[in-house]
Amino acid sequence: MTRSLTLLPALLVLWSSSLHAQTARTVRDLQPLADRVAAVGEELPPEKLAGKLDEISDDPITLMAIAENLREADAALAAKVFERALEKEEINRYEKFAGSSYARAVAAEAAQKFDESRAIWRESAQIDPLTTYILLSRTSRDTERDKLLAEIRTSVEGLVAAAKAGNPAPIYTTYRGKKYHLSAVGNEEAVERLVAGEGLSYAVIDELDLTGKVFAQPVSCSRCVVGTIKGWESKFTAFSFRGFVLGDLHVGKAWTGEVNRSRSLPAATFDELLLDKAVILGKLEMDSVEVAGAAGFPFTVVGGEADLRNARFGGDLDMRFSAVGGPLVLAGAQLGGPAYFGHLHAGGRAPRRREARSCSTRVASTDP
Repeated sequence: MTRSLTLLPALLVLWSSSLHAQTARTVRDLQPLADRVAAVGEELPPEKLAGKLDEISDDPITLMAIAENLREADAALAAKVFERALEKEEINRYEKFAGSSYARAVAAEAAQKFDESRAIWRESAQIDPLTTYILLSRTSRDTERDKLLAEIRTSVEGLVAAAKAGNPAPIYTTYRGKKYHLSAVGNEEAVERLVAGEGLSYAVIDELDLTGKVFAQPVSCSRCVVGTIKGWESKFTAFSFRGFVLGDLHVGKAWTGEVNRSRSLPAATFDELLLDKAVILGKLEMDSVEVAGAAGFPFTVVGGEADLRNARFGGDLDMRFSAVGGPLVLAGAQLGGPAYFGHLHAGGRAPRRREARSCSTRVASTDP
């Protein structure tokens, strides 16, 4: 039976479930741990601790607490314990994190070596700006994180300009050193290729207008950079996107004028929907969308609001390790299967007033 999920505006801003908060613990639960960690130097000298990491704990929180306690007394050992903690993080089940440049950057931040960590993030962004942007958003504690993210956005915009000019625009480099470059694709050509069932990869598209169409073949965009995506009044068998959307992704219900006082444009329907490693710098508009099967948003970053109000999900809903800069709106959404929100972070405040919408913008309404 479909379960209704209706959240009050005050509950629409989810608490932060950060990378370093794997399990919920009370202060009372942590006190014995704090006592043990404080005495670790007497109970287990550093030279013995280094060889017993496996026996101490498989819990990254415990290991990080020990690393923090040792940071001033033995920085080298603290770094090793912290590295072990990163190996135990849940993110490793879905992403090659431990031992990567991203993990080295997080470890450098933990050691207060911010010049080193920022240099690593910047170098990683030259190799894979998409993954770097997502993991920087989700794992970094640096006070200059937003500045680093802005640098990546500027770099991607520069690559888009280079691709449009017919110049080299490397958007991804493999570990073997092979570079993949962006290439400009016209708006109409992109739609024609998708309707024909051809997937798009490493494409730069100003506006991907998929409205009012029926897609009998799966729609797939891999490591593309798109200005905006529109798709209301459309039917998709499967839709998957990985890459950057520089503006809004709008496949939800829209109004031609004032809400409830003008003609509405119905939301898209999907058999399956997957936004996997997607960065949407604007808003994610999915009001009243219907997804018959699974819907996934893992490792997706939305810069603005994510509006999923009145959406209906027939299968699993996966939003693990995602981030929403604005409010995550789920009022009236219905879930037909399990929902996964582990390590999801949403900020901002849910809108308190009903809003009127056009196809591309929202205008505040005076409706009560």
